[in-house]
Amino acid sequence: MVPAPSGSSIRCAGIEEIAPGSIAVAIYGSTAAGTFDEQSDIDILVIGDPFVASVLRNHVLVAGAAL
Repeated sequence: MVPAPSGSSIRCAGIEEIAPGSIAVAIYGSTAAGTFDEQSDIDILVIGDPFVASVLRNHVLVAGAAL
């Protein structure tokens, strides 16, 4: 299995620059979990909507993982 890239190597690869002006850029899926291989894709979540940002800032977590 290929080792998962660190946060700093992801930043050095330019992933943060995919959507300049976005509120957040996140890697998820097998790359984030460290279970990816040579045939895996890279799952990227880009949040750029001001409404979504307000929800993320002003939410009450009822269940699940913290945002």
